[in-house]
Amino acid sequence: MKTSNKAYAYVTWKGQLLVFEHPEHPEAGIQVPGGTIESGESPGEAVVREVREEADLESLEVVEKLGTDTFDMSEWRDEIQQRHFFWLRCTETPPENWRGYERDHGEPIPLDFYWIEMAEIPDLHAGQGEYLGRLLEPDVTEGDL
Repeated sequence: MKTSNKAYAYVTWKGQLLVFEHPEHPEAGIQVPGGTIESGESPGEAVVREVREEADLESLEVVEKLGTDTFDMSEWRDEIQQRHFFWLRCTETPPENWRGYERDHGEPIPLDFYWIEMAEIPDLHAGQGEYLGRLLEPDVTEGDL
């Protein structure tokens, strides 16, 4: 089974989390931005690059790394992911919703981005919500999100 290194972002803005859906692949569920860590790149560098590339958001602040885990993706594909999760803040007013594109696999794949209230986040695809509780801890105030 293939092993890959991934970086995922919980991007927040005014108490909301950035998520996306694949309009051409609804079975992929609701996800957060992220992707493969390239050779010579740190997980922190990768997570910022992925958000900028996919969501076209430039004004980002890395707040902290929330954790690392290993996730078996075999339900969907032959892959084990070593995953790094980060909390990022959007520092300028973003659109409410928009279309971005994943460009890693030939033809661009459309991604529909939107913000969801932290209290209303549904289950995220492939365990991507594993570290959301870190954003909801008592020492993290809504003003920080």
